[in-house]
Amino acid sequence: MKRINCFKIYLILVIVLFVIPCYGVIYYHEASARSAGMGGSFYTISDDPAVMFYNPAGIAGIEDITISGNYTIKNENTEELYIGYNFISGVFIVVPLKHFNIGFGYSTPIYWRYNYEYNSWGEYLNFKDSVILERFTVSFGVKSKNKIRFGLNLNYNHVKIDESYYYSDWWWVYSGEGYLTANVINLGLGLQVDFSKRVSMGLMIKNGLKFEYNQKENNTINYPDEIYNVIPPEAALSVGFNFNRFSLSIMAHYIYWSAYSIDSSSYVYYFLPTSDWLRYGLGFEWDIYKEKLFIRGGYKENQTDGYVTKTFKCLGIGIKHNKFRFDFSYEKVGFDEDFLGSESIIRTGISYSWN
Repeated sequence: MKRINCFKIYLILVIVLFVIPCYGVIYYHEASARSAGMGGSFYTISDDPAVMFYNPAGIAGIEDITISGNYTIKNENTEELYIGYNFISGVFIVVPLKHFNIGFGYSTPIYWRYNYEYNSWGEYLNFKDSVILERFTVSFGVKSKNKIRFGLNLNYNHVKIDESYYYSDWWWVYSGEGYLTANVINLGLGLQVDFSKRVSMGLMIKNGLKFEYNQKENNTINYPDEIYNVIPPEAALSVGFNFNRFSLSIMAHYIYWSAYSIDSSSYVYYFLPTSDWLRYGLGFEWDIYKEKLFIRGGYKENQTDGYVTKTFKCLGIGIKHNKFRFDFSYEKVGFDEDFLGSESIIRTGISYSWN
């Protein structure tokens, strides 16, 4: 009877998340080098603290205290300019307790910086822009006796948009600046089911609980409320297959965005989607030498209706020695034919566990 009541409570939370009005933000970067090497197909993993970013149920399978840190180096190339920057993509720790596991995490799902300067024949243009999302997570995972794992995430998201421009020629001078911060509290639920030793499933849903935003009073760039006033429930479904030393995972991740009209005069228009957003792909991990050396690969595609489509070709390696593991990944990012440009992303990560 006690187990049934717990299941009913969990089911009610799932229903509530899809009914309540809410606000939210998008995903962009992977949280760890290992997950990036597998193309983001990380929803059925249950031995890595970074899984709390994808599916909180996965932390229920971690048996030792485990900490991981990940760093990202990103390069963007277009016909006119080159942009490069780096940042911490994720730091996570999981602590197993008697009846459940608890985890804490910091991640940056969105980190984008742009600085363009042009000076020629009396014309001068300088444009700076940055969009950063920092996420702080508390995660709980519970493992049942029938090979089912449940998870819950509480996320505090802090978004910061900062942009400015200055243009002058022989006759005119234009300038402007804008600054906006937004805070979103998200609740996420996760489920993992092991149907057998070879087949498992992962499910995640997420929705917002509280939202507020603020912009400077002296902004000359006005951000419409519709930039964040959306109702974006999101869900991800993944199926994993295990064959001795080889594992394969397939995933689909969907976010619903209300199709508001964003002022195209603001550069925010170019990287915040205004309609449904779908990410899907697959990834694998191959233990090629006695659980010490791993090769990873994956492919994923981000699709947004009426927006740029991105494809990611991913490769990664992992080196493990006792309780220590080092991960490295490389992603080659391509765009559809309507957008001329490419990106490359390098990630490194380390993790350590102890009893």
